[in-house]
Amino acid sequence: MAKSRPVALVITHQRNSRAIVRLRNLAEVLGPIKARTFRQASRIANTLKAGFPVHDYEEFGEARVLLICAVEDELADLLHGLDAAGFPWARKTVILCAGGQQSDLPARASVEGAAVGLLALVDDGDDLRYFIEGDRAALRVMKRMVEASGGRVVPVKRAGQYLCGAAIGFASWLMLPVADASMRCLRNAGLTPGKAAPLVERAIKRSLRAYLKGGRRAWKPPSTEREKRAFLRNVAALRERDPALAEFMIESARLSLRRAGCEADWVESAEPQVKRASAGA
Repeated sequence: MAKSRPVALVITHQRNSRAIVRLRNLAEVLGPIKARTFRQASRIANTLKAGFPVHDYEEFGEARVLLICAVEDELADLLHGLDAAGFPWARKTVILCAGGQQSDLPARASVEGAAVGLLALVDDGDDLRYFIEGDRAALRVMKRMVEASGGRVVPVKRAGQYLCGAAIGFASWLMLPVADASMRCLRNAGLTPGKAAPLVERAIKRSLRAYLKGGRRAWKPPSTEREKRAFLRNVAALRERDPALAEFMIESARLSLRRAGCEADWVESAEPQVKRASAGA
């Protein structure tokens, strides 16, 4: 009876399994699991609390949906192994699970007659969201799987996963150095971490709210001569305490201004020196 379960899993890369681990209804539909070794497949079945390990692709039986957790370097050999086992691609749904390392959809020639899709976990927080792309039939299957587990899907254009990955990068690891730079400036000014952190948090939230409300109109770089002189004084003060951080600020400002089509030469002008109080003041 178990052999008739409609979903089979091929997993060669554990990091990409994040996309399926959160699918709570998987236990109801998952059948055969093939990994690098039978022992690995058995461990995965125990971890997922779903499915059963198999030795060969021939044991996939009548599975109608094939989940693949793999990366680009492994796909060609994996698909060749399925071909050699006589896997019937026609009228099957092939879903590639993208995770820590994204993968391209399997080549159309390798899965002739199958509906092909890609399932990518946006994040694994409480609000479970997935990017999905691919053939219409595959989109329907992925939508049912995700929504049955209480999640939501966000359809994207083909190859849109890479653009979505770029978006997440801008909003995560590329943003954190800026937040850290803000913290370091406040620490250099003598603030304790406990006093600096709320200021940085409020500034980031205020900027984000303004952007979500007004879009790019919320971006207001220094534009008047007075504002530009104030920016350059900030840079000069920062250069005295942390030259590398000052260069980061200058480069960030230059790139941001050019990205918006604004003149940026003034950023590279000589920074005025900050006046210091005399020792006897």
